[in-house]
Amino acid sequence: MEKEGKEKLLSVGELIEELKNRGIKFYRVEIYRMMDTGEIPENYYVVERRRSYRRYRFKPEVIDFLEEKSKTNHIVLTTKDVIEKLRKKGILLTPDNIRYYVKKGFIPKEFVKIKKRFSRNYYYFHPFVVEYLEGKLRGIYQGNVLKV
Repeated sequence: MEKEGKEKLLSVGELIEELKNRGIKFYRVEIYRMMDTGEIPENYYVVERRRSYRRYRFKPEVIDFLEEKSKTNHIVLTTKDVIEKLRKKGILLTPDNIRYYVKKGFIPKEFVKIKKRFSRNYYYFHPFVVEYLEGKLRGIYQGNVLKV
């Protein structure tokens, strides 16, 4: 019997299933990445630590939060996501190109989150970066001109 006042927590699979029922497609990796980068605040989930693994349980409010987030399109993109979206628009870039643009400051810092882990840098981008890079590479945006 459940205790009164204790809300039902959802597993990652149940959360994805509930979002799918509402017409929103999220992958398990995206949810873990959003937790890792802080996009999903810590008050929306509980971490149960067992001997050698962690189990994440989500509060029901996170469904509305993710639904709102998917409408406003404020989901972080990885370097691979940015490359894939630019490839669909006919621009071919490599991860080295994008790292170079971030390092040289051609992509503004407010669009990039850099996470260092085990002497590697992981880059997470705002969705606007795709439009911004496309404009820069095609010469629409003024300012710094990228040399490709």
